[in-house]
Parts: sequence; structure tokens; C-alpha cells
Amino acid sequence: MRPRNEERKRLKTLRHLLSGFARTLLPQPVAAGLRRFIWSLPNLRRELKSHLVVTVAGPADWVLFNDIFVEKEYDPAIDLALERAARGDRAGRPLTVVDLGANVGYFTLRAVDRIDTAAPGSALRFVLVEPNPALIAELKRRLLTQPRLAACVTLLQGLVGSRREGMGVLFESPLHFESSLIGRRGLRRREVPYLDLDAALGAGAQVDLLKCDIEGAELELLAAYPDLLRRTAVCVIELHPEKCDAAACLRLLEEAGFDERRILREGDAWKVLLLAKSGGLRP
Repeated sequence: MRPRNEERKRLKTLRHLLSGFARTLLPQPVAAGLRRFIWSLPNLRRELKSHLVVTVAGPADWVLFNDIFVEKEYDPAIDLALERAARGDRAGRPLTVVDLGANVGYFTLRAVDRIDTAAPGSALRFVLVEPNPALIAELKRRLLTQPRLAACVTLLQGLVGSRREGMGVLFESPLHFESSLIGRRGLRRREVPYLDLDAALGAGAQVDLLKCDIEGAELELLAAYPDLLRRTAVCVIELHPEKCDAAACLRLLEEAGFDERRILREGDAWKVLLLAKSGGLRP
């Protein structure tokens, strides 16, 4: 997910100033320990209404926390998926959410919190996919140590931009929300295996909500999984026109039956869209 442009600029400026200050006045191990201490203070943890706990462990987390919990970027998609699932006949099937580009798990925390608050006791299945091994470790620590989430979350590591087998390259950014399959100068390369989503979800799996934030690999994903899109009720996707063909993405979504869409947020180089089928979106 891309934060708003002014937030990104402020964050990068702050990182530069603090890094310069720390390098000048403090030995590197001391500076690193000080940063870890500051971001581990108790007031950077919050208990939600559902008693789930959210942790903010760094400046990049803070940007995403504000996007998801303060700006409530994904709330319309979560609420629509819950509403449609309640109206439909799921025949005992759990409400199923797929989170592509799970990052540090804030979308899942927000979604489970809203669902449990609105419909306590709901049977849930969350499938989280994240290519970055460092973030996989964070997801295990932040989510799977909480009993409610451990019972409903499946965590998978891999790339989902296409169905190709073997390894792909992830370009890692110091700001974890900017890691991408698309290379940029100064980013570290890491080989990561591709993941077959259909195999991971199970044959014919119905999806109540698909969240996709994969930093420019959207077109490859949408082209590779038309059947999965047809089995999905609600989709919220972040498109990056500078990294992929956004018009082609929209055509593929329309072909899968997503005939209604609404812009939730947008910036110069990104746009978050909520998509539904046949009368799902209110005016």
C-alpha cells in the first residue's frame, strides 16, 4: 500500500535526519538499540474492541496504521463483504478473506476486529500471502500469538503475480510497504518462490473478500486467475498505473463480473478501488 505522497516525503525526510543524527553522535549498535527501544514502548500497542492487539514497531508501521485504522481505508470493503455474506447462503462455509500483500497484518487485524464487533462468533477463514520473509516472521509474532487469529489465519510465503513455477525476484525497500516485483535502484534483490493460489485455497474455493496490494504485479495476477475472480464476491485492489496497465486490470475485473466500482482513495501513482458484482455497491 502506498501512503499519501506528503506522508511518504515526511517519512523519508525524518528517516534521513534521524539516521544522520544517530551516525554522527552514537555508535551504530547503540543507535539501533535506541530505535528498537523507542518503537517497543507500551503506548505503541493498542487493544481493539474485539480485544485483538495492534503493534506499531516503526515509522513505516505508523504510516500503514494511519491508513487502515485512522483513515479507515478498507472499511467499506470489509463491511460490504460481511453484509453480502450475511445475505447469502454459505451453507456452513466460513467467511473467507484472502489478503495478498499482507505486510505486517494490519488489514487482517482491522477486518477481524470489525467482523467480530458486528457479528460475534462468526466462523472465519483468512488466507494471508506475503513474499518478504522478514514480514512473515513479523506476521507470526503479531498475529499467530493471538488465539483468535491463530484459529482462523493461514499464513503463506510466496509471490502471486503469475502462475509460473520456480523463483521470482522481490526488490526489498527499507520501507516495507514499498517492496515490489519491479526493480528500482538501491533496492535489495531477494529470490522468493511463486505460489499457486488455487492450490493454496483449494479447488473451487469461494472468496467473500479479496484484498490485493502487490505493488505493480496486479495485471499478472488478474490475468492468471480468472476463475478465482469469478468465485470472488468483493474485491479491494490497489492499482499502480506507473507499474502496470490499469485499464487492462479493469477490463479483466469486468470480465470476471465486477461491474461496479468505487474509488476509495487515490494519489499521484496509486488508486484503491472497491469492486462488487450486480448491485453490491450503494450509490
